[in-house]
Amino acid sequence: MTIVFRKSHVLVAIKVIFGIALLAALLFSVNLRTLLDRLTSVYLPYLAIVFLLPHVAMLLSTIKWKIFLHALAIRVPLARLFGLYMIGTFFSNFLPTMVGGDVVKSYALYREAGNASSVLAATFLERLMGLTALISILPLSFLQPSLREAIPMLGLIIGTVIGSYVLILIFVFSPALDFTRQFTPRSSIAARIWGFLWKTHSTVRQFRKLQPQLLASYAISVAFYFVTVSSTWFAALGVGISIDFLYLAAVVPMILLAAFIPVSLNGLGVTETGYVIFFRLAGIPAEDALAIALILRTRLLITAFIGGVIFLTYKSRRRSVLKEVKLGEAEKSPIV
Repeated sequence: MTIVFRKSHVLVAIKVIFGIALLAALLFSVNLRTLLDRLTSVYLPYLAIVFLLPHVAMLLSTIKWKIFLHALAIRVPLARLFGLYMIGTFFSNFLPTMVGGDVVKSYALYREAGNASSVLAATFLERLMGLTALISILPLSFLQPSLREAIPMLGLIIGTVIGSYVLILIFVFSPALDFTRQFTPRSSIAARIWGFLWKTHSTVRQFRKLQPQLLASYAISVAFYFVTVSSTWFAALGVGISIDFLYLAAVVPMILLAAFIPVSLNGLGVTETGYVIFFRLAGIPAEDALAIALILRTRLLITAFIGGVIFLTYKSRRRSVLKEVKLGEAEKSPIV
């Protein structure tokens, strides 16, 4: 039997190796006995809160998703959408593939509700508003003297991030690209993909006139990050560390934003490094910071595992979801 290695497989392998290498470097740089002591002496009531709050945050994201879907006349029960969100978390964390969780959950919803462009548009907008809230929170870092002193170019970095985000908004909502609509690829498959993307883009642009939905989703996104920061705060309390909540509100979004950089699988190693660096700036030992990061990573993996269990019980053509949603197999995707 011949094993074929695709470029995508090599890229995923590199990301996994890089993430594990970062994590290993962190482990070798700390006192492992101290780290183990922190992990084995966690205050269980706080640990329970740490495992509960992210599911509250996920529910908030699901409500955002439902708002956009409802605006596009797609009616799906909230519980069903939450289950699909959990399934997406499983694919993002446990499967070393190029198939993202958003793609899987969107495809699964398309199989149930139809209208692929609307489903994709709603999924994209849900993520976009989450990014909007994240970007809007970044200026909180200016209120932290330790961050301003440690990062002299903080203003330039945040300004560049905000400027890049504004360009994304212009690209998404501006009619400036309408002239490219006339350039249709000659390949039939490429032409159908092109047409689908334009239909999705047009659907997204419709929300310029739906400010109530956008404002509601933004408010929910801000609440999402409040819950996320709270989870980190309780994880710190769980290992006996007291840290200013406002400091966490400033640095956690920066850590999450760094995890978006596609150098490792789902931010493995990058997120943990971010916690160690920023917590050290607050005077917290690396062992404590890494213990907090590992607790949060474990919680994420357990949530993803639950999503995998939900997927195993998923009755709506789950084999098709696995078979047809694959990178490089556009001829099998719903967009064609």
